[in-house]
Amino acid sequence: APVWKPGVAFYRIERNGQLMGQFYLDQPARTGKRGGAWMDDVRARWLRPDTGVLQTPVAHLVCNFAEGVGGKPALLTHDDVTTLFHEFGHGLHHMLTQV
Repeated sequence: APVWKPGVAFYRIERNGQLMGQFYLDQPARTGKRGGAWMDDVRARWLRPDTGVLQTPVAHLVCNFAEGVGGKPALLTHDDVTTLFHEFGHGLHHMLTQV
C-alpha cells in the first residue's frame, strides 16, 4: 500500500493465508507532526450486507521516536518500547476483534 512519508511502513496480518487486518506504522518524529503517540481506526471490520463480503479493518499507529544518527538505526528507550506496545495493543484489539 502507498505511504505518505518515508519511514512509514504498512503491514498485513494474516491467519492461514486469510487477511485479518492491516496497519500503518508511523514511528519517526518529524516537523509538523503532532506530538505523542496514538492509534486511529482507519476502517472497521464490517460484513457488507449488500455483497456479503467482509471488509477487513485497517489501523494507523503513530509515534514520535527519534531517528538514528550518523547512518545508524534508531534505538528505542524503555519508555518508547512501552509506548509502542501500548499503542500496538490498541491496534491489535481493533484489527482482531470479531464483534
